[in-house]
Amino acid sequence: MRAAHRALVPSLAHFIFQERKMVWSHAFAVASAAQAGMEQVVVHHVGELPAGPQADFLRSLERVVFRRLDKVALLRSVEEKAGIQGLTRLYTLSPDEGTRNCILNAALIHTHGGVSLAPETLMIAPFLHERTGSVFFGSRRVSVAERSLALSRAFRPDFMKRFPNGGTERRRPSSAFAPVYAVFGAVAAAPFLTEWLRALVADHTLQAETALHRLLEQNMDAGVTVYPPDTMHSLSALRLFRRAAPTRLSSLVPQGTSVVYWKASQATRRHETTLSPDSIMINAYSQPYSALVWKHVPAVKTIVYL
Repeated sequence: MRAAHRALVPSLAHFIFQERKMVWSHAFAVASAAQAGMEQVVVHHVGELPAGPQADFLRSLERVVFRRLDKVALLRSVEEKAGIQGLTRLYTLSPDEGTRNCILNAALIHTHGGVSLAPETLMIAPFLHERTGSVFFGSRRVSVAERSLALSRAFRPDFMKRFPNGGTERRRPSSAFAPVYAVFGAVAAAPFLTEWLRALVADHTLQAETALHRLLEQNMDAGVTVYPPDTMHSLSALRLFRRAAPTRLSSLVPQGTSVVYWKASQATRRHETTLSPDSIMINAYSQPYSALVWKHVPAVKTIVYL
């Protein structure tokens, strides 16, 4: 009997850069994906690609390519092909930056397929079973305070009923987790992405994360998977950039983690301004972020050792 064909998310990483300046942390994010086994890493830049040592560094990496992104053309193409009228208008008028970023990233993956990675990420291991299926998301742990809110029902879906664990499937209590879209992947034109974008257009008051929760509550497609938090591991800015004893650095990220990510904030932006290849080398044995870059982005060493 022939085995049933299973969808496979392309080994193609996508980053979107809309800023006029590329900081080193964003360059390290791209380089980490290129050196963790993605076949190609695409930097989609809005406007001219910022000149500087960061872009020169990325050009030196074999798997990294640059593409100019026309946001309006992308969104209108998805509108037409998926029949989601009003998507471009929603992106233009939405006051919520998170929702706009989500729309743009989802439209990009809907068009090309692959893995969407936020600039606030470091890929430290290849995706193995994660790319098997039509859609996957990372997840985060939900605090007791969040679960006590009036909107806590959005954090208690049974979305984590299927995920690989050593080749088997097991159930895990879902009340402590919520999906995130700092890291997600899909095949091109995945129906779930179409539903997600359509839900946002249908109700302009919905935030992207809330719409995602609701859809996952109702999802019956076995090809849509939400992975436990240790797979795509979240670190706070406090833990990521503070000093730590060398003996503790190896225990800050769980075994089996593929991507480390953090939420952009004023605290992380302050640290970003001080990052450089030299600072990574100096702090490689005393700061979690620098230790991760030093270990998982070996191309940095070719710069500091020149």
